[in-house]
Amino acid sequence: EEEALRFLEHVLGRTPLPAPWAFDEYQDGNLCFYNRETAKLSLDHPLDAVMREMVGMWRVHSSLPTEQRESYINTLQQTWERDGGIEFAAWAKAMDAKGLPYYWHTRTNATMRSAPASVLMPSQYLR
Repeated sequence: EEEALRFLEHVLGRTPLPAPWAFDEYQDGNLCFYNRETAKLSLDHPLDAVMREMVGMWRVHSSLPTEQRESYINTLQQTWERDGGIEFAAWAKAMDAKGLPYYWHTRTNATMRSAPASVLMPSQYLR
């Protein structure tokens, strides 16, 4: 587990937070995350699900024979790149009644103000 924590610390130190999240601090001084669109405060890192995925990947990778590790990583990377491209392509830019841009997901009808790249790229970078 200590190796997994060092791995995550190394990766997270180089990964930006996805929009619209920012670092913040509770009144007691504890670190938290602030969503600038919803004004929500959270103790959970915005990339928590991706981090858990990465820990699972690291555990599988570590358990594989050395000669199988590179193939495993290459397969994961190809899958992530394909899925990331599909997800990014599903977002379309639109304008609201005031002429302000927003982004609409063509499959789920979700909307957001932040550009999809600033939301999606941090998790892709983390992977």
